[in-house]
Amino acid sequence: MMMKKIDFRSPEISLLLAVVFAALVLYFNFARDFYPPSTQKTLGPWPECSWMTGSECAQHIRSLVERDVKILELLVDELNDQSNEVSSFESKRVIVYVDKHGAVVQPPARG
Repeated sequence: MMMKKIDFRSPEISLLLAVVFAALVLYFNFARDFYPPSTQKTLGPWPECSWMTGSECAQHIRSLVERDVKILELLVDELNDQSNEVSSFESKRVIVYVDKHGAVVQPPARG
């Protein structure tokens, strides 16, 4: 039986290779989400939140920490107000500092 020669320049093969490449990129990019997080990821700080909004960051941290951890979003402008000042450390609390546009301004940490 004679084998047909494969033309790698054909649109079908190019599409197949692109799909396989995209699947591999997605797998290696998102596979880490399915493995147990490391201790640093559960304890913080979380520098990966620097490019997120406050709500995206809170959702990301919720996926990593215990259920009973409280996540607070504090506006940077509100930090000058005494009523919103964080005066004591709590290990079951994560503080996400955001600006008036909702963007995270520094890596969140427990506190």
